[in-house]
Amino acid sequence: VKVFDTITAESAPVECPMRYIALKLRFDAAEEGPRRIAVDFLDGDGQPVFGPIEQTFSIKVAPGHQSTALLQAILIGRLVLPRFDEYAVRLSVDGEAKFSIPLFCQQSKPQTP
Repeated sequence: VKVFDTITAESAPVECPMRYIALKLRFDAAEEGPRRIAVDFLDGDGQPVFGPIEQTFSIKVAPGHQSTALLQAILIGRLVLPRFDEYAVRLSVDGEAKFSIPLFCQQSKPQTP
């Protein structure tokens, strides 16, 4: 498993092979029931470049507990980043954006002989 927040390439567009995003989300008892989780990628101008990838999960809190965690790996297929930019990976629950994290796409430095 490799964890990263920066992708480097010699030229754009940058094609990224298959990746996974690991999620850990906590839900309390009042949030039980079906929940739609979506992940999408936005460019530096806030425009979508990939996704959303949506999955629905049934949230159930065990008796005697106040909350439960959803642990999930979401497959990201062929991702193409059209230019060098700071992208945002945004997570939404039931259509409401909850948070985003940056993904940097940078041009690699030329190698010196």
